[in-house]
Amino acid sequence: MADSNVQLVREFIAAWNRQDLNALLERMHPDCELLGAESIQPIRGHDEFKASFGTWFEAFETFSADPDEFEVDGERVLAHVTQRGRGKASGVEVEQVFHQLFRLSDGLVIRFEEFADEADARRAFGA
Repeated sequence: MADSNVQLVREFIAAWNRQDLNALLERMHPDCELLGAESIQPIRGHDEFKASFGTWFEAFETFSADPDEFEVDGERVLAHVTQRGRGKASGVEVEQVFHQLFRLSDGLVIRFEEFADEADARRAFGA
């Protein structure tokens, strides 16, 4: 089970890197909830996800999320990810480590939380 859960998260991240919205949605529960590190309110469901991340993809000339490590606890996977990108309009390059907590249900991502602070991610992972 742990291997298949990590594989699902790897596939999700790979689809993100390809900016393949359909492949992302195939791996997400229709009632999924996503909360990014800078988000104030969660994104809920496929329609909100498509609107939000379509805009995100348009903002970057290049973007990648490279997972360094995975931790698994049942249907929860904590991925430590280095994100790199270059803004289309600004040309500014960014690089930051994030900690992404995936909660899975029936082989799909039901909740995705992103943390800039590893301690916060570990507290959420342990809850």
